[in-house]
Amino acid sequence: GFPTWNLDLAVMKDIKIRESIGMTLSFKFVNVLNHFQPANPGLSIENPGRFGVITGQANAPRQMEFGLRLFF
Repeated sequence: GFPTWNLDLAVMKDIKIRESIGMTLSFKFVNVLNHFQPANPGLSIENPGRFGVITGQANAPRQMEFGLRLFF
């Protein structure tokens, strides 16, 4: 099959309000470059019209997650 790779990114920042109170702000990205990776071609010889044809994508589109955690 085709080689696949993915680039993920996570950024977190701790913010102190007082000595025992604060928050953590986080941003997480999966497939941050959002590039297309073709899936492996079909290998079924029972259906000659689909043999060797690429019909899908191997990786998921970009996903983002934002979070805020308060601690005290």
